[in-house]
Amino acid sequence: MADTARSDAAAPRSLDVAQTLLFVPATRPDRFAKALASGAHAVIIDLEDAVAPEDKATARDSVAAWLSEGEWTGAGSDTAVVVRINSADTEWFAPDVSTLAAVASRLSTVAAERSGHYAQCPFGVMIPKCESEDPVHEIRQRFTQHGVAAPYFIGLLETPRGIVAAESLARAHSVHRFAFGNYDLGLELDAIVGPEETELLHARSRVVMAARAFGMPGPIDGPCADFSTDGATEASAQRGRALGFAGKLAIHPRQLAAIDAEFGDSAEDVTWARRVVDAAEAAGGAAVNVDGAMVDAPVLKRAQRIVARAGR
Repeated sequence: MADTARSDAAAPRSLDVAQTLLFVPATRPDRFAKALASGAHAVIIDLEDAVAPEDKATARDSVAAWLSEGEWTGAGSDTAVVVRINSADTEWFAPDVSTLAAVASRLSTVAAERSGHYAQCPFGVMIPKCESEDPVHEIRQRFTQHGVAAPYFIGLLETPRGIVAAESLARAHSVHRFAFGNYDLGLELDAIVGPEETELLHARSRVVMAARAFGMPGPIDGPCADFSTDGATEASAQRGRALGFAGKLAIHPRQLAAIDAEFGDSAEDVTWARRVVDAAEAAGGAAVNVDGAMVDAPVLKRAQRIVARAGR
């Protein structure tokens, strides 16, 4: 079932190239608007780890009410919204999915009334403890039952089975993008993980390799829990970028600038990339020279990636 996920949903607010993704607890709807205004490329409303069992239902209802208002989809917002649901092995998975499908259906109906056509699901869904295609199928089926296209899927690989399944998930394009769950994985492995997380290097590399091998967008690295020590987030972001990650999860707004600085492109890079892309398009497939250097396929591909990120 090649490209299944990609045929269902466009990337809302350019989730394919989002570099800074900020978590906000689902129990704090008062922080949702602040998170959207933080400068993050995406906000992840967390129904899973950030919510105690006794608060799950209330948090779910709060998220549904906020999403249904639809104000966050306005023309002035460049920030994507993602909801991290509870994992498929919990009692909260089914009601989470049903609620979000109903919300997506209502939003799609409103969009149709305004524009005359049904929109894609405007928010993404992060699947925690993603280990197989099964939860993706269940979510897609429930959204279909509500008459709306499936959402953009971010598969959070945070268990040994998830890491091992990365290649098969990428090959099938079951999800649109991977995220790496460093803290849960360290716990599952019973590993003694140091500040530089070298103990998780193999797992991280497998996630990057799988995503890149099968044409997925660059994966998202896990968060740095230490947001108060100077340089901690910067160092963590540098290590992830060096491995081939294309973005990073954040747990506090003060981490965003450091992540953006590491994963972003300089103004000079963007200018160069646009000139390369323009020159290649003008040449119509013929060999082209920019700044005295031949533009071959790898150079053009790098330039196209930079332009795509700049146009987020």
